[in-house]
Order: sequence, then C-alpha cells, then structure tokens
Amino acid sequence: MAGTVYRQGRLRTGGQRPWRVTAYVPDARYPYGRVRFKQPCGSWTQRVPKPGQTVDDVFGEIEDGLGNVNLTQNVSVRRDINALADRYDEWMVENLEDTTITKNRNILSKWIRPTIGQVLVNDWAPEHTRKVRKAVGHLSKSRVEDVGTVLSGLRTVAHEKTTGGRWLAETENPMAGVSFTKKQKTTGQHERYVEPSKRPTDKQVAAALEASRIRGDIIGVPTLPLLTAIACKVGLRQGENFALRGVDVDELATLVDVNGSWCQPRGHNGKKPYRKPTKTNTTRKAPFPPSVAAAIAARLAELRACEDGLEGWLVPDTRTGMPWNKETFNDEWHRIQRLTKGLAAERPDLYEAWPRTIPFRNARHYCATWWKRKGLAWEEIADFLGHSYQTCLNYYVRKADDAEQRARKLLEND
Repeated sequence: MAGTVYRQGRLRTGGQRPWRVTAYVPDARYPYGRVRFKQPCGSWTQRVPKPGQTVDDVFGEIEDGLGNVNLTQNVSVRRDINALADRYDEWMVENLEDTTITKNRNILSKWIRPTIGQVLVNDWAPEHTRKVRKAVGHLSKSRVEDVGTVLSGLRTVAHEKTTGGRWLAETENPMAGVSFTKKQKTTGQHERYVEPSKRPTDKQVAAALEASRIRGDIIGVPTLPLLTAIACKVGLRQGENFALRGVDVDELATLVDVNGSWCQPRGHNGKKPYRKPTKTNTTRKAPFPPSVAAAIAARLAELRACEDGLEGWLVPDTRTGMPWNKETFNDEWHRIQRLTKGLAAERPDLYEAWPRTIPFRNARHYCATWWKRKGLAWEEIADFLGHSYQTCLNYYVRKADDAEQRARKLLEND
C-alpha cells in the first residue's frame, strides 16, 4: 500500500485518471525510499535507489526522462480483458497489500490473460469464465478460490463508471453459474478441515527426518534436520521456524518462545528480508520433545561459541549464515521428498515416502495430531499452535466422526 509521500512531479493526464511521478520516504519495507510512476505502455512500476543514489536522484531521472509528454493521452484503448487487467492492477496498487498484489498478478499472467485476455469486455460471458475455471481445475482448492476472487475483481472494475462509460453494463454478470468455491464437504466438516490424507504419517515423518540429515550432509548444512524436526515436532509455521534464535529457547523448561516470523517480500527490487511479528501478532510458548532436545542443545552450544552468541539464528542456512530463502528451501525440500522414496524402498518397515501432495507446511498438521495422540487437550494444542480453540477444532476435528463413534457404541449391543 502507499507510504508517506516525499515529493511529486507535475500532473500528467491520460489513462483512467491524472497521475504524478511520486517519491516516498524510506520505511521498513523500502529502507532507501522508492519512486512510483507509469511506464510508456501505461502500466505502473516503481524504482528504488541504487548504491550511491538518493531517492531525489531517481525521482529527477524519471521526471526528466518522461518529459512533457502525456504518455497515455490520445491512445485508443482496446477494451479487452488484458486492458481491464491493467485497470485492475492500478486499483490493486492503491488498495491492496504488496503480497496480495504479487499473488494476483501471478494469477492474471498465468491463468487469465493467456486464456481470455483477447476477449472484449463487452463480450465477456460465462462461457469464457468457464474456460478459466477448466484451466485451473487441477490447482489446489485455495488457489482456485483465489482465481475466482481475481475474476470477481475484474468484474467489479468493469462495472465502474468512467469518463468513457462503463466497460460492462451493471446488469451483465459474466461469472453467472460458474463456481470457484471449494468442493462439497462431508457432513460435520468445516471448510478448513485438513483431511487425514493431507497429514503426514509417522513413517513419512521418520523418512523426512532421515532424508533431511542425508541432504544436510550432502550440501553442508547441518541445521537442516533440526529445522525439519522443529516443523514436525514443535508445530511452528515455516516463517516462525526460520526466525528462531538461540535466545528464544528455554532448555530447562524445554520450550521455545515463538515471537517472530521471517518475511521475504517477493517482487520488490531492493527490499531485504526482515523479521516481523507472527502471523497472529501474538507470542506463545511451544514445547519440544526429548527427541529434539539433544539436537537443540548441540546447536545452542555452537551458538555460544560464536560471536553473536545466543542472538544468532537457530536453524539458518549455514552457507549464508542467514535464515533460509524460501525458494532455496523449497528446492531442497523437493530433493528431500525424492530421498524419502529411496528410504521407503530400502526400509519399508521404518519409512514411507513423503507424498508430493503433502507440502512442507503440513508438518505442522502432523504435530497437532501427534500431540493429541500423546494425550494433550485441544485447548492446550491450540495455545501451542497459536490458534484459537475453535480454529483448532475446525482444522482437525470432524464432528460427524464423534457422532459415528457414539452411534456404534450405543448400537453394538442391540
């Protein structure tokens, strides 16, 4: 979203509304400031200062480079879905968070523009929307819903009144009869319920831990198996796992203090990753078992011998000394998944291959049900995961299961 304006250039006309080259003061997301402007093609972009430059230098270059030409004036716009997507992009820049903008731009470029980009907005009909729905049918449920949200945003922008009139009559609904919602759920099951098939088994977790040790030895990152163990047995989110420091560990109480998350912005040149509050803006304690305690103790001993001491990162990519880059870790996780296949083939009595359909983040779901099997109450598990009690039940409990069990017990002696 827009930051604090530092200075602006002259007013330029053309496009949907007048605009100016705008420089913003430095902030947490852009520590050197940034300059936002329209390119000659009419789409918005921004630049950040290079080493040795100031935000004033960048602003002057852009303002002088654009000159006195109204870049988008008197240009005949073909009112197709591609042009509508450009208008929607302008709306997103003004109203949505950066991470949401990046996600929606990916959806537009990969699924909507290639499928119906050349369709005139005035001709946009449910049959075109069905083409998009069919194209994304193999994606995850949440991703399909995201595509539906973007199409709904395009429809809203098309209905807006502009100086040249609405691009699509308000009475027209090009999404009529096309559903992007999740599939029908079982009775007593919340829409957020995580199916057992999406949770790793004990043997799959054992395979992942061993494969992480093997992969860590290969690439020279001894903290990789500890990171995997914390995900599976302590239940941290991926960003929370990356952001752990030695000082966050209480060895005597066998607890970790979850008080931050590692954020890696995407699609923003010059923006560095940073540590931020957790997803829920809360802190919590989470226990770790003896099977993880030994590895944590060894890692803390290493940190005490380092210059930063316990302020250092607990499970970093030791090749860089910093928390993992998400893309780098995802690449390694895919290699770990492939290693579990070999382990399962060699020792089927101990291991099962980690399916590709279960992402790394679902290790957290394993931890929740593993705690339950150990005898913890859902209220306690919710606190350890950083959920509300009801959210925890929505994820892991299907009410019909309890009803079916009671019915079998009551009727077994009939």
